[in-house]
Amino acid sequence: MHSKFMPDKKGFTLIEMLITIVIIGILAATGYPVYTAFLNSGQVASAKALILSISAAEKMRRQQLGTFVAGTPAGWVSIAVGNGIYDIDGLEVDTGDAPNFEFEISNAGADVFMVTAQGRAGGMEATDTLIYSYNAVANPRFTWAGSLAEYARD
Repeated sequence: MHSKFMPDKKGFTLIEMLITIVIIGILAATGYPVYTAFLNSGQVASAKALILSISAAEKMRRQQLGTFVAGTPAGWVSIAVGNGIYDIDGLEVDTGDAPNFEFEISNAGADVFMVTAQGRAGGMEATDTLIYSYNAVANPRFTWAGSLAEYARD
């Protein structure tokens, strides 16, 4: 029965709407960091794979030249296949697989080299770095450093 003291309830009260908005806000606030960490780990996995390809090419170069060679993609190119794909002494490296990073080989010598992946504007932060160091004599395995090293560990 309908009366003026007990009107029919149609819709939500303001308190119910506020509680719903607060719950959605809490879920969004907890989900966003997880989502961005997931995206970062995917981008770092692409950069890590490319760094390992560059490392393999550097090791092939060392066998041919007796030393590792430093440089940026333009310096690695023996044949530019095109569209971000470089042929480094017979090993194709596709820098398009990690578009949010710029790569550089540095500290190259007879037994050591370092590959740095630096964040590129529009993707990662410019301070985001992933560094792969290799020493053929003292430490024949690789080490990861930089602000994204936590994502690169096996």
